[in-house]
Amino acid sequence: MDKILICSLGSIGKRYKKIIKAKWPEVEIGVLRSRDKSIYTRRDLVDECTKYFYSIKDAIAWSPDGAIVCSPANMHLEQANALLSVKIPALIEKPLITGEEKESEIERLIELKNKTAVEVGYVYRHHPLVKELKNILERKEIGLIVDADFYCGSWLKEWRDNVNYKESVSARKELGGGALLELSHEIDMAHYLFGKLSLKGANIINTGLLQTNAEDMATLLLTNSQNVSICIRVNYCSKPSKRHVNIRGELGEIIWDLIEQKLTVVKSDGDRIEYSQILQRDELFEKQLLHFFEIIEEQKRPKCSIGEALQVVRCIQKARNLK
Repeated sequence: MDKILICSLGSIGKRYKKIIKAKWPEVEIGVLRSRDKSIYTRRDLVDECTKYFYSIKDAIAWSPDGAIVCSPANMHLEQANALLSVKIPALIEKPLITGEEKESEIERLIELKNKTAVEVGYVYRHHPLVKELKNILERKEIGLIVDADFYCGSWLKEWRDNVNYKESVSARKELGGGALLELSHEIDMAHYLFGKLSLKGANIINTGLLQTNAEDMATLLLTNSQNVSICIRVNYCSKPSKRHVNIRGELGEIIWDLIEQKLTVVKSDGDRIEYSQILQRDELFEKQLLHFFEIIEEQKRPKCSIGEALQVVRCIQKARNLK
């Protein structure tokens, strides 16, 4: 890997840039700036990146070996299709798209992903405790699964230092913001652990607490082919921050605390097993980036494919249509 393009230097782009400079200092970094300059502060325009580009055409002409698409979600599809059409591998940050794009362009992405390496950045798939959790379920350690609860609650105003949250992508519906897309890790994880899901109900709310034009709270009710009852609750309008997965079965319960990074299995006979692996936020993104490089150089399979990421967006579309 000689040259990597970062599409946008928002908070995620800055994180990737820092990781690459620390772990792979020999790699040249190029940055494609967003057309929407209002997203960034003036300070962001001055740094030591190798190259700056203000059009995807100029960025492609630089011939990067790979690209990280971490621009606002409403730009993902256009940029990804442009990159993949000239066989530049892409790591596309979640959410894959907003759901408002033309179906013809989505179909083009599906066609292009068969010819060039591509992964979608649902970073929690790279956490070691996720693999442990999936293994526990496959070993049927708590028997037949009855229900599962996925919860993520936080306070958007505290997400990013020195940023007006109302101007952030997360708060702006037109850029792909809103709790469902921004916190879609929970929907992706439910699909990953329980397979294809069927949406049964949804409650999507803008509480007004943050004074934005996007929903800040949502509850989804789903089932899978084994009739497991699944509830997904997300919001970014509450304190203190909590993030957990609770899975109950006929023989016990699994509790995964994503903030404490602790996985606990509680059996009905009183037996209790705990797993813990603490990763800093940058370490998790480093794992994701390393895997992306392995997809390019060693033809490894993506942790999250285009098809899987589209399932998440389709689920969100259906939930919004149920309002």
